[in-house]
Amino acid sequence: MNYWVLTFLLGTYGVTCVENLSDPTLQDLRAFLNTEGNIYLYSSSHRNIFWDHPGLDEECTQYRPIEYDDDDYFFNTSYMLNCTWTSRPLNAWLKEDKHSKRPYLSQAIEHGAPSTKLYLYAYNAEAGCAFFLYTFGQQSNNLYCETQVRSEKVEAYTAIKGDICRNYTSSFCKENFTTIYKEYCRNYF
Repeated sequence: MNYWVLTFLLGTYGVTCVENLSDPTLQDLRAFLNTEGNIYLYSSSHRNIFWDHPGLDEECTQYRPIEYDDDDYFFNTSYMLNCTWTSRPLNAWLKEDKHSKRPYLSQAIEHGAPSTKLYLYAYNAEAGCAFFLYTFGQQSNNLYCETQVRSEKVEAYTAIKGDICRNYTSSFCKENFTTIYKEYCRNYF
């Protein structure tokens, strides 16, 4: 999907559907990733981060961000698939869109491989959550959403109602999302 179409769609949703607008910065994205703990994929409009498990859904998806260069990260990603823990690496780069100035997280299996850009639309440091929007594939017209929560905040986050990440999820994703995080997930790490 080209940048202008994405901007129009997101701008329309953002103005009409979300009361508490957020204007996160690249520094907010850095702050979110600056943790010694894991970050959980809390909810998503697509259950599988790796998109290569037809008929199976990932559970307890989490990653540990390790910065190895300025705004370059290695994500040690783990998830449960069919009752078995699986780990896979992801490379990630933090950037800012030249037109919108919106920060995004570009992630791929390796440098030079096709990447997915997750645009940061909301961040709440107190709740430990970040809300992202993305498309998948070069020709995709589908807009996906994802909420991530830091592990040290995830237990409290499950009890919070009406935070900005949940508001954005409701506005952008409507009913098209699944809560990936389950209470038993934190028992594994």
